[in-house]
Amino acid sequence: MDDFSFGRSTLKSLAASSGQGSRVTEREGKAGGDKSVTVSVREKEILHKYHSVFPRMSLERARDRGEKTHFEFRLFPDGRRVTLSINHPKSAGAETRIYFKKDVFYPRPFDFWFLYESENEVWIGALPESDLALLMNGTLPDAQDGYDQYNEVDYQAALNEKLPSLRTTTTVGFARDAAVAKSALHKSGYSCEMLPLHPTFQSRTTRNPYLEAHHFLPMFEQRNWPDTNLDVVENICILNPYAHKMVHHATYSEIEGYLKKMAEPREDFLKGVGVTVDRVLQCYGGP
Repeated sequence: MDDFSFGRSTLKSLAASSGQGSRVTEREGKAGGDKSVTVSVREKEILHKYHSVFPRMSLERARDRGEKTHFEFRLFPDGRRVTLSINHPKSAGAETRIYFKKDVFYPRPFDFWFLYESENEVWIGALPESDLALLMNGTLPDAQDGYDQYNEVDYQAALNEKLPSLRTTTTVGFARDAAVAKSALHKSGYSCEMLPLHPTFQSRTTRNPYLEAHHFLPMFEQRNWPDTNLDVVENICILNPYAHKMVHHATYSEIEGYLKKMAEPREDFLKGVGVTVDRVLQCYGGP
């Protein structure tokens, strides 16, 4: 399956009217490669409803001429508004390319990228084949954990075992290691970083407070930062189950203050990744 159309169940889950996608080639996605995707004929049918006039050849020269080079999309799955560069790379012909942006749209070789239209806007996204299969069945990912939400119980259980089996679970092709989470738990002194006074219960096996691990810069973002490991102690918040549910499901206004406070001790880590606090807050519904 190199080219595909979204079926009825996927369109319903996305509240979309149409959707098309194709595989990212090795040349397009590899280091030193094109770092762009070619828009197929059927993908153009969606793209051209929203953007249809693109510059030719050099984007830099087009900008110097005052031509529009950046075009707006909604980003799957969190819906934030992003801009990506598009051009016709040759002096003649209809070939159209959308260019990668490291912290926004950065698929890997052999991933699948796609466009779809929902509520009169064009959306763009990319997933590896295994996760695309879930989406094609109508299953939506969590905006922070991706499809690893379905391994969440095992991951948190391993964190609260006496001798964790050091299980790893993967989200969008990247691993979460229970041993790393265990190190963050010890470092926390078995205290919830967000709501330290909120009651929790004892772990049946350790008799310590039952707490959970949450990646402040979500692991679903790992696909946009391929050269940096996000599964590190510095990126893990230790939270009680109530607080953990809050960061995933509460309105942004309810958690904004907590998130900004949790960002403070992680400023150096975030700078090392090359991401701003505001960019992280967008993962939680921030402006």
